[in-house]
Amino acid sequence: MGSDEPAGPVLEHLVFKVAQGLAQESEPRFFESLVRNLARALPADFVFAGALEPEENRIVALASFGNGEAAPHDFDLADTPFRTATPERVETVSCPTGAAEQFPNDPILRTVPGDGYVAAPLMDSSGNLLGVLSAVTRHRLEDPKVAEEVVRIFSGLAARQLEIVKQIRLLERQNAEFRRATEEGIGSKSHLERDVAYLRDEIRMAYTPGIGNSPEFRALLNNIRRVAATSGIVLIQGETGSGKELAARAIHNQSPRRSRPLVKLDCVATPPEALEVELFGGLRDPRSDAAPRIGRLDFADGGTLLIDEVGALPLDIQAKLLRVIQQREFRPLGFPHTTKVDVRLLMTTNRDLEQAVKEQRFRADLHQRLLTDSVHVPPLRRRRQDIPLLVERVLHILERRLSRAGLRASERMMSQMMTYNWPGNIRELEQLLSRAALQGDTELDLPVHATASEAPEPVTLQEAERKHVLQTLAMCNWVIEGPRGAATALSIPPSTLRSLMKRLQIQRANKPSGAQ
Repeated sequence: MGSDEPAGPVLEHLVFKVAQGLAQESEPRFFESLVRNLARALPADFVFAGALEPEENRIVALASFGNGEAAPHDFDLADTPFRTATPERVETVSCPTGAAEQFPNDPILRTVPGDGYVAAPLMDSSGNLLGVLSAVTRHRLEDPKVAEEVVRIFSGLAARQLEIVKQIRLLERQNAEFRRATEEGIGSKSHLERDVAYLRDEIRMAYTPGIGNSPEFRALLNNIRRVAATSGIVLIQGETGSGKELAARAIHNQSPRRSRPLVKLDCVATPPEALEVELFGGLRDPRSDAAPRIGRLDFADGGTLLIDEVGALPLDIQAKLLRVIQQREFRPLGFPHTTKVDVRLLMTTNRDLEQAVKEQRFRADLHQRLLTDSVHVPPLRRRRQDIPLLVERVLHILERRLSRAGLRASERMMSQMMTYNWPGNIRELEQLLSRAALQGDTELDLPVHATASEAPEPVTLQEAERKHVLQTLAMCNWVIEGPRGAATALSIPPSTLRSLMKRLQIQRANKPSGAQ
């Protein structure tokens, strides 16, 4: 490829292939894989990746790749071309020939004999220097402009990984400090343990787009692929339980941000008074001595933020979210300064936002921004031919969860499921099969009681939710945890079920001694 040819499609394919492989690597192997892939992509005879130790202003080796050459363990940042790197001066440098003469102090070029050279700084989303990435060729560097673009792409991947590592280590240090304080009788356990586990899970989790063969499901997959290739806001609409979150995860997993975390904020499950600090971070009470919380926007920096049921956001938080969309910045609660953020926003809703705008419960300007691109998830009753596949998949999951084998739906139950109207969609199907599996028989034959013609009188969402939780608790003898507990039947964590019971004011009457 000549230097005047458009490199866009080739580089996009390169990013896809490299990110696909690197996303599965743990921290040490990530950088080993990165330098090896960069050496092949350029090609180069030696590649070095190093992280900045800011207190000593030195670069420490993360990984190197070459034909027997040993990279220096650490060296002064001042000896590299990036000693003056700033957000305004983030420049990739290259030298097609005579690199040692042009950069006589560069420690890599002093260690590895070479003629061509290309390097880039590793910068975080706030413009701070994190490290360097450099490559050396023994002979002339061909197509230096293309080489610079390739190294720039790889440096972006490396910088994002360093940011993830930095966040995790910061949280682990804070968590260790709070644990020591707790063991000494000072204060109480911090939320940071959950924050660390949450961040690790979201970074490493892989997602699938669902299952089905119906025309409606294939159209959904096509729409997901279309919006995944873009970088804008996506509004995902659909009925309760139809799989909006699965669609959001599929969009993220097929996007260029797939190697960064997908972070979720559930606007319905989060108490209204906690929504602002959960989203933006900071201090709920500035007078408190509690450590500031890291908000979901900070966690998602460089990746994707999923705001589940955006229609439940209060108007004042909608205004602050609009600022994030327009200016890519936000102000943590209780802090005087703003924070820049690079995040893609996905939002789900089962509400009529247009009607909410008319009733002044949703901002018209935010609604207009959300109309830019949208994905509609079809209800289960419009994709009935997918029900057998969905049943098979759910039963396979239940077999592993309950340590049972050979679960199957009876012909009578399958026939009822094929004709049922499914107002609760896929979530209702999962919960029905969970309840049936808890009965103990291998062949599931729990009746699908309601039909479209037997639908109950309309009730509020909270009433329906409370009734369903009560029925499940009663069926499980009020056992919450364990393979036969209500949390398993509802497919939610036990802590979430307890919070739900508290919010819905559910208590067991005449609780026997020893019951959970």
